[in-house]
Amino acid sequence: MNLFIVIMRFFIGMCVAMWNGMMSIINKLIEGHNKRVIEENNRISRGVIEDKSISSAQAFDDGCTKNSLISGSEEFIRAELVSEAIKYADTLRRPVIVIHESNNELEISVQNSLGNTVTVINSSNPCYDPFRNLTDDEIVKIILETSKKWYGVKDSARYCIKGMIGCLRAAGREPSLKSFASCPYKELYGKVDGLISKGKLSSNTGEQIKSDLMKGQDEFSKLEGFFADLLFQSESIIASNSNALVYDVTRAVKEGKILIIDITSSLNTLLIDIIINSIKIVMNHYNLTVVLDGISVDTNNENLRKFICTNNKKCTITYSTPDLYSAVCSDEKVFYTIIGNSEKNIIMQHLSAVSADKWSKAIGYYDKTESTYTYSKGKTKGGISLFPSYNVNEATNYSTKREEIVKTDQIQRMQNNEVYIFDRSQNQLLHSYLL
Repeated sequence: MNLFIVIMRFFIGMCVAMWNGMMSIINKLIEGHNKRVIEENNRISRGVIEDKSISSAQAFDDGCTKNSLISGSEEFIRAELVSEAIKYADTLRRPVIVIHESNNELEISVQNSLGNTVTVINSSNPCYDPFRNLTDDEIVKIILETSKKWYGVKDSARYCIKGMIGCLRAAGREPSLKSFASCPYKELYGKVDGLISKGKLSSNTGEQIKSDLMKGQDEFSKLEGFFADLLFQSESIIASNSNALVYDVTRAVKEGKILIIDITSSLNTLLIDIIINSIKIVMNHYNLTVVLDGISVDTNNENLRKFICTNNKKCTITYSTPDLYSAVCSDEKVFYTIIGNSEKNIIMQHLSAVSADKWSKAIGYYDKTESTYTYSKGKTKGGISLFPSYNVNEATNYSTKREEIVKTDQIQRMQNNEVYIFDRSQNQLLHSYLL
């Protein structure tokens, strides 16, 4: 009888061991399947499309036709991306104005792509003047809008500006920055009388000019300071008075040119302001694209901030910068406004942990499902049993937590040619590498 019991227990123990082994295998298979399902659900929830590689042209396939943003990585990579975007805009015959801070890489890249279509204004080719190609009314408008904030110039200054323009034209000179900066303000009344006596001005016209000068004479000193400072900031790119090929935003757009202007430094706020105000005048007649490369949005330059942060149907803005958060002087409101206004955001490597963290938060979060597997096993042995009896407890617990779609350290560890591209029109986030 005891032998029978031993044999039965041996048989039952073998069956139990086989059953437990089989269930363990089944549980492992189920666990593996559930893990793959969770990973797939998390991948879908994260919403990142993985692509091994794309070209710069594919990354910017709708180049410059929508508000766009490039932040991070190295100058030559951003230059190639911007160049491809400009090339695409040119195929649509869309006027493009590029304002950059000493980015020779960008100038060369665009010139190599588009050749004679491009006009570059820099210290090697000083052919810029903000006033030479404008009407009298446009000159007055730009000067007033730019000088009011920085120098407190009053509206009455419009009269003396008109008088100065009248004097210059009567003397056979074109209104230009250099002519305004060298204007002998205290001698203008005598100059008008001299022009009348030489027959270059009629008495009525001369008296009207002197009347205009009289109305605005209280603003002479402010205007004198404004023109002197503007010339100082832009002197390296200003054309000489004898230069016939003088370019500004207006002439470039009318001739279908891609205009590239090197402002040398973001500290040249007056120069930036005068260019922005010139663009606003052109926007009354044309739809155009403005590319800002490496330009810091100084806290004092409210005009530039509003221009970048305001959506305008007449003008699309492509903003390229090594570090957007740093470029906006760590102003979170401006940072998120620019991102929110951009239809296409191209995010690349940021070594700064602060900037990488801001981008991680800007890209957003998703609900990630996590599983926790617990396993416990106990055994008892008694009597004449040859095998112990087992107590097995297994459980899989699921939880959901909010996690960054792209973590801070992932942005810091990105390769130079690695990109995340968020296309708002398609609500799509692509992760890839530039060829």
